[in-house]
Amino acid sequence: GYCIPEGKLKPKKITEDGKETLLRIAGPGDLIGFQHIVNRGVNDVTATALEETKICFIDRTYLQILVKDQSACAMELFSHLAEDMRALQERINSFQNKSVRERVAFLLLDLSARYGVDTQEGRRLGVHLSREEMASMLGVATETLIREISMLKEEQVLEQEGKAIVLLNPKALEKTLGT
Repeated sequence: GYCIPEGKLKPKKITEDGKETLLRIAGPGDLIGFQHIVNRGVNDVTATALEETKICFIDRTYLQILVKDQSACAMELFSHLAEDMRALQERINSFQNKSVRERVAFLLLDLSARYGVDTQEGRRLGVHLSREEMASMLGVATETLIREISMLKEEQVLEQEGKAIVLLNPKALEKTLGT
């Protein structure tokens, strides 16, 4: 497994039909690859750095000894894993029976909350993802995502500068989600 003290990674998985699926954005304090340590499975997830990133490799044997001897460490690890599961469940729940607009709103607000930076224009997302990557995270066709982003630009909810997105009106996205 790995921990991330600095930077951002995009963990990806290749589906059976050869498509890349972006699983999430992992940042400082996140752990990746631990499910494969626990269940001794093959790690079929790769990760690409979005910026200069430091990662720490945690050896399986070392982790087992640490968890056995240090209960506080075990609780911290369980806490991280529980948070990952909660976030995954929230994402799954947010996508079931939701429109593309609602999925896009959820993703933009989530990225804004985790990595956004307030600027004079609005809230700039601190991660730059391609439309293909965003579409894979949402489970929609790239063309569908592009149409939705274009509509949000026309409605002045967001603006784009290349891969950079600035939320001009996050309240409109919150309203879409009913929050």
